Amino acid sequence: PIEIQTLDDAHDEASETLSVTLATPSNASLGTSSGTGAITDDDAPPTVSIGDAAEVGEGGTAVFAVTLSAPSGQTVTVDYSTSHGSTSPADVAGATSGAVTFAPGVTSRQIQLATVDDALDEDAETLAIELATHPSSNATILDGSGAGTIVDDDAPPTVSVGNAASITEGATASFPVALSAESGKTVTVAYAVAHSTTSGADFTGPASGTVTFAPGTTSGSIDLPTVNGLLDEATETFALTLTAPS
Repeated sequence: PIEIQTLDDAHDEASETLSVTLATPSNASLGTSSGTGAITDDDAPPTVSIGDAAEVGEGGTAVFAVTLSAPSGQTVTVDYSTSHGSTSPADVAGATSGAVTFAPGVTSRQIQLATVDDALDEDAETLAIELATHPSSNATILDGSGAGTIVDDDAPPTVSVGNAASITEGATASFPVALSAESGKTVTVAYAVAHSTTSGADFTGPASGTVTFAPGTTSGSIDLPTVNGLLDEATETFALTLTAPS
C-alpha cells in the first residue's frame, strides 16, 4: 500500500479529497493509474459574536464588531437586523438588515449603522443589532445581540406666550402659547396671573397652573374664564407670566 499521513488542523472545513497517480512503471504496464481518497473534517464550526457599539452623536455611525471564535476554512455568513429600543427606523440612514460574510481565514468584520441628525430635542436613544444564522452560515451564534446609543445634539426649544385679545366681563381670556420647534420630549411650563388692576375675584378658576406640550406639539393656549361682576368699573388689566419650563 501507499500510505499518506494527514494533518489534524484546527480549521472547520469541508471534506477534502486527494489523489495518487502512478507513472513510469518499470517492467510493468499501467492499469488503473490513479486512486482518490477523502479527508473528513473533525472540527466544530466556529462561533460568531457581536459586540456593543460605542455611543455616537446624531448623524454619527454606530460601529458593531462581529467576530469569529477561530478562523474557518469555509466561508461564514450571518444575517443581521436592527432591533429598536427607543429608536425607530427613521433614526437610521440606510438598510436596517443584511448579511455579514467572513472569507476563509477572516475572523473580524464590522456592521456600520449611519444615524440621522434630526432637529428634535430628545433623550438619548437605544438600538440593537440581532444576529441570526444564515442557512449556509457554517457557524453558530454565541452572542447574538449588540447594543448602541445615539446621543442627542439639539438644543431644547423655547416657549413663549402671546397677548390675549380684549374681552368683556364673563368671557374667557385666551393666551396663545407656542414652542419655537417640535420636541421629542414632553414639555411643561408653569403659568401664573400677575394682577395689575384685577384681583383673584375677577376669575372663576385658578389663577395659576401648568401647560403641557406632547412630543411633536408646538402650540397650545391658556384659557382664563372671567367673572361678570355687577360693579361699574374701569377697564382692568392683568398679565400672564410663564416660569419653570421643563
